[in-house]
Amino acid sequence: MINASLQSRMAHEQGMSSVNLLSNIAVSGFLLLMSACKVQLQQMDSSQSVIAMVGEDVVLPCVLEPPKDASQMTLEWGRLDLEPRFVFVSLDGHAYPADQNEAYKGRSSMFPDKLKNGDISLKLSDVRHSDNGRFRCYIPNEEKEYFVDLVVGK
Repeated sequence: MINASLQSRMAHEQGMSSVNLLSNIAVSGFLLLMSACKVQLQQMDSSQSVIAMVGEDVVLPCVLEPPKDASQMTLEWGRLDLEPRFVFVSLDGHAYPADQNEAYKGRSSMFPDKLKNGDISLKLSDVRHSDNGRFRCYIPNEEKEYFVDLVVGK
């Protein structure tokens, strides 16, 4: 009788232990999933700030993660508050000036030698006060976008 009671209690504790283990696994899996979703949303929503003074040259950073060859991609730098919105467009590693906003002609460029490493940063020369604002680095084929806020001082 004692043996049967002990076996019954051990079976009950093992059952509870299995339930607790499964609960811990489920909770851990849920937290891991939520953490991964949070990171993805932060990547999409996050932006960087860069400070420049009027007349300076500045680099607006944008790097593909994980790094990949961007030399044959279509790449767009723009400002959504402008018309036309394009600050600089690269098609297959070459500047494409059609539809480029007049304010950025001759002042915006990329680094062709860095495209192979996924560095698609924009160089903006002779910064003006009117450059103050949010720039979008967009890769249409990947449907990815990154934002850089340029803060221009006097």
